[in-house]
Amino acid sequence: APRWVRPGPRALRRARQARMAELGMVFGDDDVELIEGEQWDELSVEMRERAAREMEVYAAMVEEMDRNVGRIIEELTSQGTLEETVILFMSDNGASGSDWSEVRRIFAGMGVGPDLLADFDKANSNPSAIGAQDSFIVYGPQWAQAAMAPFRLYKGYTNEGGIKSAAFVRGPGIVHAQSSDALLSVRDIFPTLLDLAGLRPKASNNAGGARSWSALLSGREGAVRAGDDFIAMEFNGRRMIIRADGWKAVYSSATVRGLGGGTPSWQLFNLRNDRSEVSDLALSRPQILTELVAEWEKYARENNIRADLLKK
Repeated sequence: APRWVRPGPRALRRARQARMAELGMVFGDDDVELIEGEQWDELSVEMRERAAREMEVYAAMVEEMDRNVGRIIEELTSQGTLEETVILFMSDNGASGSDWSEVRRIFAGMGVGPDLLADFDKANSNPSAIGAQDSFIVYGPQWAQAAMAPFRLYKGYTNEGGIKSAAFVRGPGIVHAQSSDALLSVRDIFPTLLDLAGLRPKASNNAGGARSWSALLSGREGAVRAGDDFIAMEFNGRRMIIRADGWKAVYSSATVRGLGGGTPSWQLFNLRNDRSEVSDLALSRPQILTELVAEWEKYARENNIRADLLKK
């Protein structure tokens, strides 16, 4: 395994956070240890070797993706169309932290038959085949949290590690070499592309609605949403609402494994100085939490989120 994998996920998370701090990308409590599970040195040699191989294969997949993005750029360049093409690249909503038993339950619930599940089991059970064409693996919650440093949790949760995505946009009319921490959403992409293509989208004034990024990308504006505008969502009973001024309320179900507490409740974080969601301010700033929860409940009603979620 590569040298950077051998010390394990905790060491990788710390190394990533140290590099981010060096670049001025993190601050405050972003270096708090959040990883659950067994200590790396408590695992057997075989378990460490398998886990390291899983992460190594994942890294190779990312490298191959990067290479193929480069091929697209080269082709656009050779065609002379690169400078008139809008390119938007973004990551998934957090690293996948499911273990194999969880993935198997999901597949079974989707109606995957026993024969195919047996094939998946076989593909997942052979360590020597990891990375081969017929393998089918997941790398689990610890590597996922290492990948999501400095954020909390990972894909499937409404904490920052499950909703924060890196992204970049380039193209005509877009100011290059700038960065932004404005509150944006994947639902904004469609109106943004319409706007950039000169097809003026119908303005959405709905609370929590989609917004075009065109003014931000062109440098005319520094934000997309006003301070009291917000993004809200729900997934598997996990809820969250982020206001453009940095306040976030998040509600996680009791199935959170050790990181979000065993009893579901609304928590409050100020993302302007606590992006790792370490300091719950629900008790010290109850008025802000009340405002955010009321907005979430209104949003849920207007968007037909399951009624039973509104009673909890």
